[in-house]
Amino acid sequence: MPRGVKVRFGDGHTLTTRSPGHPYPDHDTFHEYEWPKAERAITLTAEWTGRDQVDGSAVWRDVDGVALTTTTSAPFRVEERISRLVDGLCTDRPKPPDC
Repeated sequence: MPRGVKVRFGDGHTLTTRSPGHPYPDHDTFHEYEWPKAERAITLTAEWTGRDQVDGSAVWRDVDGVALTTTTSAPFRVEERISRLVDGLCTDRPKPPDC
């Protein structure tokens, strides 16, 4: 069973959680980079605990200790994207003023 997850975002910020995350608008495991246009890599470390059960017994026993798994993403470039609602298409001629 995962006991906790620590995420290092490559910019000095970390997130420690036990949550698997939730979809928008209730998302709780996210990160906004302060400095876009930079090369980053994310490191994820999960801490695991375990328990076992002898066949035929109803009793579960905790396994002493924890196991760690760590992985780091390939480097990627952080980009900033801005969405805008427009009245027409930005490819129209003449171009709408809100593009």
